[in-house]
Amino acid sequence: MTIDRFFHYLERFNAIAFFLLILGTSIFVAGTFIQDRHLTNDFEDSGAFGSGQEKINSIIGHPVGTHGGQVVAYYEADDDFERQEEAGVVLVDPATGRQVMVAQSGRDLVVKFEFLFDQGDKDQPAIGYLAAISNRDDWEKGIADLVIGALPAMTRNVVATNVQFIDLPTVRSDGSVGVILWDEQSTARVVAFNLSDGSIIDQASLQIPPLLESRVSQGPGKASEPELRRDPNGGMPPADFGYVE
Repeated sequence: MTIDRFFHYLERFNAIAFFLLILGTSIFVAGTFIQDRHLTNDFEDSGAFGSGQEKINSIIGHPVGTHGGQVVAYYEADDDFERQEEAGVVLVDPATGRQVMVAQSGRDLVVKFEFLFDQGDKDQPAIGYLAAISNRDDWEKGIADLVIGALPAMTRNVVATNVQFIDLPTVRSDGSVGVILWDEQSTARVVAFNLSDGSIIDQASLQIPPLLESRVSQGPGKASEPELRRDPNGGMPPADFGYVE
């Protein structure tokens, strides 16, 4: 066999092999597509797992790392994946099975819920949580109870009741949490709580400047609705901030 005939047969062999490769690939792809369609139709038509379930609610799990492993906060979310107004909050430790109900669904209104992190750094493990829980009557009055707990100990302590505002929860160097509590708009105090049992470590009252009666408490603006003003029949407030000098 001459060298020319050898390359002639080699080219024909390569062409046939390339054709068979394309044909085999096409058959494989077509078969896979048909099988997928068949399995999909079987799933949709047979009422397989979950296909016929009515979507009544959406439970969201928010995991957070602690010194004892992960703890998950479960709550019901709305269509925007935000916690619903009357959704409860349950903390679960999957490793131990321990759980604590921070707020009961349908009964409690969660005004505020957040985790407290070691050294105040969200990259550190969570050492506890803080929540402001209200009911329907107190919600209308703008007051709530302050609840704190330690993680992963899974404690729950109501440490203050009928609080109007909760400001700047801060983890202190000794592992306690300091919070500014407003029992009334004109009075506030700084309180440090033990996360484990909710006991008060220390506290101090804050001297709040008295507000002008014609001012809203949030700043120099005037409330758009008369019933929201401190002085419903008052005139335009002055330009400076509304403290009595």
